Amino acid sequence: MLVDFGELSEDGDVRYDLCIVGSGAAGLAVASTFWDGRRAVCIVESGAASPQQRYQSLNRAECVGLDYDCVESRCRALGGTLHMWSGTCAPLDPIDFRPRAWVPRSGWPIDRAALQPHYAEAAAFFGAPETMGVFDTLPDACERQLDRMGVPTPEFDRKPFLLLHAHVAAHVGRLRKKVAAAGNVHCIVDATVVDIAERDGGAVDHIVLRSMRGDSTRKVRAKAFVICAGGLETPRLLLASRQRRETGIGNARGLVGRYFMDHPRIRSTAFPLPRRMQAPILTQARNGSVGLRSGFTVTESLQEKLELANHCFFLNPVSVDLEAKAVRSLETVRRAEPGDDRAEAFSRARVGVMRLARRGWRAMPARLRLAFESGLSMRTFKQLSVVTKIEQVPNPASAITLSTETDRFGVPKLRLQWRLDDVDRAGIARYHDLIGSAFQRHGHATEELSFLGPGGDYIVQDTAHPMGATRMSDDPQWGVVDPNLKVFGVPNLFLCSSSVFPSGGNANPTFTIVALAKRLGHHLEAQLAAGRL
Repeated sequence: MLVDFGELSEDGDVRYDLCIVGSGAAGLAVASTFWDGRRAVCIVESGAASPQQRYQSLNRAECVGLDYDCVESRCRALGGTLHMWSGTCAPLDPIDFRPRAWVPRSGWPIDRAALQPHYAEAAAFFGAPETMGVFDTLPDACERQLDRMGVPTPEFDRKPFLLLHAHVAAHVGRLRKKVAAAGNVHCIVDATVVDIAERDGGAVDHIVLRSMRGDSTRKVRAKAFVICAGGLETPRLLLASRQRRETGIGNARGLVGRYFMDHPRIRSTAFPLPRRMQAPILTQARNGSVGLRSGFTVTESLQEKLELANHCFFLNPVSVDLEAKAVRSLETVRRAEPGDDRAEAFSRARVGVMRLARRGWRAMPARLRLAFESGLSMRTFKQLSVVTKIEQVPNPASAITLSTETDRFGVPKLRLQWRLDDVDRAGIARYHDLIGSAFQRHGHATEELSFLGPGGDYIVQDTAHPMGATRMSDDPQWGVVDPNLKVFGVPNLFLCSSSVFPSGGNANPTFTIVALAKRLGHHLEAQLAAGRL
């Protein structure tokens, strides 16, 4: 049932068995465990029932490190960032869960086997349970096409990425209808959480809500609370809730906000094809709304030998790569008119071009995106560019803190210092050397695309995959939540977003977020049934 903030009583508190903050993929997946059940469940959504621009102002942040899109990469509305999600799905690789001696602070407190059944549930959540098998291997036709193109094989494994696109866009509508029809689930819209209030003993007592349309507040009480506000907003809420603890909730050891990661996107090289040919960028699957794309990961043995994180690269057709063309034009201007000021402006302009390209792609209706990519899969190309997606090494200096600036509710904005450290830079250099040498050994004349900026540092673009700032661990000395996603020291508070990822791998995080959410939903139901919450 959809409930507007204005419909809540001003006199009394609202009480539920479970309160979920955030109605994006994670929040809806947790709630789906309880649909049409006997538990009273509340979903709190900061935005409206459909996307409205005025709520986006609450996303504004202070960025003091690498440039990061904190505003347009998130959507405050029922459905959350699913409204702009590309629909790219892949599970994390088994190596992502294991501690790697060459990747400091890597390793999850659970293994891939613990998530495997919930990955199947995640596929079903998106209405595509029959697609799980595609993660095992690429179709033979796609493999043969890659062989004809001469993509190196000894160094790289081919990894399938599922593309749901329009399938997910339609499914968001179905999820919205399900929420509206569920009698035991109330989804409160236009309700921004401004405080998480604890009671004696450390448990959360209630959350405080504000509306964009006035100054009044409301309180929601529950037996258990789950914060599903995304990889940026989740740590901000914990840090800003300081009525009882000066450093915020769950932050006794100063770990909330630290180890922030994304998947830096860097253009590596380009190479000509042996002849004009179709590029298997998108292979259409059964129902016309599901596609498949190949990524290329370094083999596990080579990762260990070269001390590389689990990076990945993709191939894009250069002839339609408007971003690459714009970047080349900017580079031409830079070479023609050298100078420190112009060099700095070049770096900013290049990141701006990449961001505009991504923003325009997100704004395109899902079915139009699908039609565009379907058309690309039928065309022939002379050249492909190599675009890398980097797994960052967890770094405590890459962090979310609170700004001195506040939002319209008086809550401190987040302050993001996204950083690459020297370990990242050295690994990226080895990775790009490996790509260049591997393609050259296979007879490809590669072209450098100037991924280094004027200051000698990498020109990177975020991929809107904020991870790591409330990391999971089996030891409170090293994490904010335990393997069941419960905040250490707070018996009834759970977190479910990409912020709990101890390391990022190379897979887009949403599929794993939903798998974790389904796992958490079952755990919460068992705990509520046993009277432990």
